[in-house]
Amino acid sequence: RFCARSVVPLGTAANLGEEEARRELADGSTPLLLDVYAKWCGPCQVMAPALAQVAAELRGRVRVVKVDSDAATALASELRVQALPTL
Repeated sequence: RFCARSVVPLGTAANLGEEEARRELADGSTPLLLDVYAKWCGPCQVMAPALAQVAAELRGRVRVVKVDSDAATALASELRVQALPTL
């Protein structure tokens, strides 16, 4: 983990719930790549392996977090997500 507050394991694209994602967004200790996706979104599924590769290659330098827009509707709205996937 990057710090004691982070729930993101190093080298992974962590799939988080809305509250965990909010905590990660608030933690500015390291850069964060946030992927807002949906399970039904074809392009989102195509991009998933590339995000996992980025997480592995940038391990320790960037946190990679995935948030399902259908499960985190309030967060997606606050972030003004209008299309999927959104990075």
